[in-house]
Amino acid sequence: MDVSVLSSIELVIFDLDGTLIDTNLKFKGNDLKSISMLMEKGIKVTIATGRTFGSALPYIRMLSINMPVITCNGAAIVDSKTEKLILEKRISAEII
Repeated sequence: MDVSVLSSIELVIFDLDGTLIDTNLKFKGNDLKSISMLMEKGIKVTIATGRTFGSALPYIRMLSINMPVITCNGAAIVDSKTEKLILEKRISAEII
């Protein structure tokens, strides 16, 4: 990637399962190092995952994410620093 492109990027959002994490639940290749490099350049990094916050938390910590994360397939946004729910959107019982 052309390094000059990085100067215009403010935020990168990654999925976990199948994107950053392999079938053995381990980070793929040099992903941790690459994400660290993005953060060192001042680019904000977070995740959007189908997982619950509790299930994603070990990976959030490994990635050193210090901003809100999107969990539960987009139904919840949680502050990763305080672990407090910022937003939750549930499907109403009438729809189900």
